[in-house]
Amino acid sequence: MRGIGKILTSGELFVDWSKNTFQVINNNELIYIQSLDILDVHGWGSLYEKYVGQLYQKQGYEVIFHGLNKGLHDKGIDLIMNKGNDVIYVQCKYKAHSKISQNLIEKILYSAGNFISRTHKSGQAFLWLIVPDENKCFTINTKSKLSSRAYFEHHNKTQNKVKLRVVEIKM
Repeated sequence: MRGIGKILTSGELFVDWSKNTFQVINNNELIYIQSLDILDVHGWGSLYEKYVGQLYQKQGYEVIFHGLNKGLHDKGIDLIMNKGNDVIYVQCKYKAHSKISQNLIEKILYSAGNFISRTHKSGQAFLWLIVPDENKCFTINTKSKLSSRAYFEHHNKTQNKVKLRVVEIKM
């Protein structure tokens, strides 16, 4: 669905599973409502990014919706979250019907690592890969390698500055 990033950044997202709709509300005013059925793969990914970002905002994080604002030019970073001195760079992957391959993991690490090395100036940085269901998103081989620190360090040039974490957030 084209233009969903602009729609989602214009207010707060609410998903009504019973009515199979999502809504965007700004200042207690409904500004957008649509059936979940119209979402394509990109639309589901954008919806998940917004959902995850809002969840962390409610936990006190300052969240920049980098992916929704930049679209395909997000350099592998969907969210940039700050709380205290920590900076957490997030790649959200809403994979409902396919698994995350080792090649995709390497692409995420490469793109995000380059972005972080260019923009993160000091202190500890974290790169989180957030998925709705680890068991459905990873192949057994990929999952075991991803959770291995050695695998990450081998593929990440900014290993001394960045710590990887896989986070599961159901939607």
